[in-house]
Amino acid sequence: MAKKMLKCLSGNHPVTETLKDFFIPHKGNNYHPHSLHPKRIVFHLAGAVAVKIIAVSFVLFFPLGAWLAPDMAAQESEKIIVLTNDLRKAVNLAPLAENTKLDQAAYSKVQDMFLDQYFAHTSPTGKDLATWLNQVGYSYSMAGENLALGYSQADAVVSAWKASPAHYANISDANFEEIGVAMNDGRLNGGDTALIAQYFGRPAQSISATAKPTINKIKIDQAQAKLFLKGPAQSAEKVLNVETKLPEQTVSAAAIINGVKIDLSKNDQNGNWQGNTLIAKSEEKNLTNPTVPATLEIKDASGQNSYADLDWSEIQPIKTSAIDQYLLFKSNPSKNMLPVLGLSNLYLLILLILAIVASILNIFIEIKKQHPKVILNSLSLVALLVTLVIL
Repeated sequence: MAKKMLKCLSGNHPVTETLKDFFIPHKGNNYHPHSLHPKRIVFHLAGAVAVKIIAVSFVLFFPLGAWLAPDMAAQESEKIIVLTNDLRKAVNLAPLAENTKLDQAAYSKVQDMFLDQYFAHTSPTGKDLATWLNQVGYSYSMAGENLALGYSQADAVVSAWKASPAHYANISDANFEEIGVAMNDGRLNGGDTALIAQYFGRPAQSISATAKPTINKIKIDQAQAKLFLKGPAQSAEKVLNVETKLPEQTVSAAAIINGVKIDLSKNDQNGNWQGNTLIAKSEEKNLTNPTVPATLEIKDASGQNSYADLDWSEIQPIKTSAIDQYLLFKSNPSKNMLPVLGLSNLYLLILLILAIVASILNIFIEIKKQHPKVILNSLSLVALLVTLVIL
């Protein structure tokens, strides 16, 4: 018995030998720790990837509304306001002050779009910007509205508005002094998505000096504007038609939909303009799921450009992409979902620490007797685990 205890104390315990073989390079394991054996590395890599996939899949399994909580939507809305003011500062314009009445009006607009299933500045029942501002008692001398469909990070939404002349016109309009933003999720035309409304206003009692807008923006009669696709459902190509009535002084015009530009021509002396273009099947999804409403670019006889919004009743939003959904969660983690990713990240961190320790021991113990392939494998394992933890 005494001999067995002495043997244990002398460092010859099987457990000690196993750990030594597992982590430390020595003659007994041919200077190749068992923990860094190719088969073990493949096993750990597969396990790490599987754990991450399960955790991410759990988040994406639930619809957008399951974790796009009001506080998360509010945080995204605040980011949009900050980014909007950053754009204004870049062109030497005063920042906009958030107004709770404009926030409420924007929220009412978003809810109404989900309720009546549309994505446009004017509802099927004729409710427009003035409706929502009057409803909350916001007294204004000027007002504007930007809309966005489908979830994106706040910076992506603001970038989309910046790329659209009609929407950038609101952002960069020196006349506006206040802003309100609302974001919410729901089902629109059969798909889970998020809608964003951004409201701009200048109070009626404002005494600020009148400033010239950075971009000219006009309002057209949406009742006389038509934007529609023609062609069989399974056709390889369809025709996208635009019909609208424009101001008398218009000399040229074009419709811009998600980057696709359609030149219009004048039909008659009553100001009716029309244009069309062939749309391939592969482009149809992109056009019928716009991030922002369509825009009209109008040029008058003096060569001055103006812009107008063009509503489209045939919007068919696709489900929010898995990447966007996950990025939203990462930027604004939901308290209910945090334990899921927390446990997976804890596992990955423990595995990462063990991999780093094993790699350091392998490199610096018996440094003259190295297996370059083992070092490369261990560093690859560490690199992948770092990537999984960051993601």
